[in-house]
Amino acid sequence: MSTQKILSRLQSGLGAAKLSPNITKISVSLATKGKNECAGARHFIKEDLPGVQYNNPAVEYEIIKSPEAAVKPVLTVSFADQSTKTIDLARQQSSSICKQLLEIAA
Repeated sequence: MSTQKILSRLQSGLGAAKLSPNITKISVSLATKGKNECAGARHFIKEDLPGVQYNNPAVEYEIIKSPEAAVKPVLTVSFADQSTKTIDLARQQSSSICKQLLEIAA
């Protein structure tokens, strides 16, 4: 894929939004083995999160992959006032995850 196509993907689509400056960190936790509950979270990390990262470089990003199958996939948004909001990612499509993130963080 050409550099121009990569930049175009990062600058457009769901993940291309600017987030609130109050957001300090976005963390995604998921299991690497076990049930397929994490498929949407894995797709979000691969397809949508790079655009969010590109358009919001001041935010810290953390991906926590656990070999424990019992780990529920969650996305946690941390704010400057030390509060957090969590999204349950189990059995959700990546587009739904991204929309929920933008509702919380925009």
